[in-house]
Amino acid sequence: MIFKIFSFSVIFTKYFWRELYRIKFTYKKTLSIGVLKTMMISLINSRRLSKRYNHYISSNQEHNVFLYSYWCNDSALALAFLKNSNKKIKTFTRLHRWDLYFEESKYNYLPFRKIICDCLDAVFSISKDGIDYIAKTWKVTNTSNIRLSRLGILNNRQPIETINNHFKLVSCSNLIAVKRIDLIIESLKFLESCSWEWIVIGDGPQREFIEANISLLPDSSSVKIMGRMPNKDIYNLYEKEKPDLFINLSSSEGIPVSIMEAMSFGIPVIATDVGGTREVVNNENGILLEANPHPREVARNLNDFISLNQNEKRTKRRAAYETWKDNYSAKSNYNEFIDQIFSL
Repeated sequence: MIFKIFSFSVIFTKYFWRELYRIKFTYKKTLSIGVLKTMMISLINSRRLSKRYNHYISSNQEHNVFLYSYWCNDSALALAFLKNSNKKIKTFTRLHRWDLYFEESKYNYLPFRKIICDCLDAVFSISKDGIDYIAKTWKVTNTSNIRLSRLGILNNRQPIETINNHFKLVSCSNLIAVKRIDLIIESLKFLESCSWEWIVIGDGPQREFIEANISLLPDSSSVKIMGRMPNKDIYNLYEKEKPDLFINLSSSEGIPVSIMEAMSFGIPVIATDVGGTREVVNNENGILLEANPHPREVARNLNDFISLNQNEKRTKRRAAYETWKDNYSAKSNYNEFIDQIFSL
């Protein structure tokens, strides 16, 4: 009962009515029950979190306080409220995929994005696509505090050289609908020109779909389902198996860390042009497909890659490794991120 009364109380805040106006007249969305619940729950959670964070601030008044929300969620909104009342603290958040794209939410809406952008000292997007999306879809006109801060991964191992008797394809993801495992399967049905192996790293609801459809793949094929693996074991597998190509046919992405990991070993990537994927995958270091390719189109591109001579494949492997080294190395990216934080 107390929770319901508290929930109802947010209706009397200025934030509620400003967001209501923005939904209807700026986003031009229908005010459904789901949208209203999303907004109210976010406001309730953020007010609760802001009280908890404020206790931390009060206990550290003699220090410079930096507050960081790794996800742009209710925690980021709580930081926005705190910044409004305390200009001395530094507040910032990071944007990935589900916390960026409206289309990834159940009601095609993410709450209080303007307040977050207006109040925080910085909003760090992992992709240029994210920055463009904020201006276009969030309709934030002042983007001076929206910054690019790429993710990165550490890898001190050497890039691999592939010497395989048959074509080795590898994927690494949760086996869920957004990863379009079904599209990979449908595409591989048309890959009949050679013997090949698909190494599947990950687990999830789509695993049953893979197991049920293995018998429909060409006789010259094989599928090895590895399940979930610790990061170290994935790296060991790449060194041992030496995959020729990494595949990601997701319907939505930020910029996949799994692609960065593959490229850090010099493994070229075939991927769909969704989210910020085009910022890491291109036709020099792999194959960039359209966002919603037909299975035959995927298979044709796989065949084209298989048909490349060794020098051409080596060039793609080198380009993949250089892409990681120049743009997605954690050592350089996170040092740059720290520099940006202390410049706020």
